[in-house]
Amino acid sequence: MGSPPGLRACRRAGRRVCVAARPTYINGYRFLIFHRRGRINPVSPERERHRGVFAISVAAEMVSMQIQNLRVYERRGLVDPDRTPGGTRLYSRADIERLHRIRELLAEGLNLAGIARVLALEEEVRRLRDANARLRARAAEQPDEPRG
Repeated sequence: MGSPPGLRACRRAGRRVCVAARPTYINGYRFLIFHRRGRINPVSPERERHRGVFAISVAAEMVSMQIQNLRVYERRGLVDPDRTPGGTRLYSRADIERLHRIRELLAEGLNLAGIARVLALEEEVRRLRDANARLRARAAEQPDEPRG
């Protein structure tokens, strides 16, 4: 098994750094992730989750919503997609998960103001749980001191 065709073509051309595509499947959609050979920086899964990669049309299709609704949710502060230098919205996996949650809350009958409050409270609970877990881990590392 040899090198992928794209890499062989790059080597024949004498290029040191080649751009290659790696197919990735997310929710049944096939995406080509481009990276430079030899210059791959490891990215944490959490950081990768927040990197904007989906155009608004793809994001709308993934969450079964209209594009205009996504624009309204951004105006209301419910989602905050990344922007390209040209102004194109790029939604991350975290944004897609948040849009799924918004859809669930809409189905339960909440309005957008209620959804904003629920999302803020859920984020606060998540932050407090993380802080609690860190404090518990720190307490477990320290030996018990005798009390007098």
